[in-house]
Amino acid sequence: MPTLEELLRASLKGANVKFDQANRDLHATVVEAAKAVEAVTGGKATLRLFPIAKDGTATGYDLCVVTTGQQLRKLTSFTVTGAGYPIARHASLEQTAEQHIKSSEELSSYFRKLASDPDSSLVAYLAYIVRNSLEEE
Repeated sequence: MPTLEELLRASLKGANVKFDQANRDLHATVVEAAKAVEAVTGGKATLRLFPIAKDGTATGYDLCVVTTGQQLRKLTSFTVTGAGYPIARHASLEQTAEQHIKSSEELSSYFRKLASDPDSSLVAYLAYIVRNSLEEE
């Protein structure tokens, strides 16, 4: 029969694996999206995740567009709990989740929708950046 210590070690390992996978998926998806943002803006902007809250049960992030002048525009917030998926997406950590992202495929789908919707906050802000950079040239 396993000891209490062995049971705890096995449980902790399993809990961290789920969090780590969801957290890695979120970061990898943002890196991919950031490369696309950098390409379409000619390096004038990128996407970054900023950790905003961390406690014993979850880690929160703000997803922001960052310009070369270090201006930030927050697009949304994500919360990754110890359970991993679903990842909660919300306007701010103080608000109820607008969406529960249940897999890496759904995460990718969210970013694809954000990039393909001309009315999304991402597309609107990137259009502003590109438009202003053309006026400065």
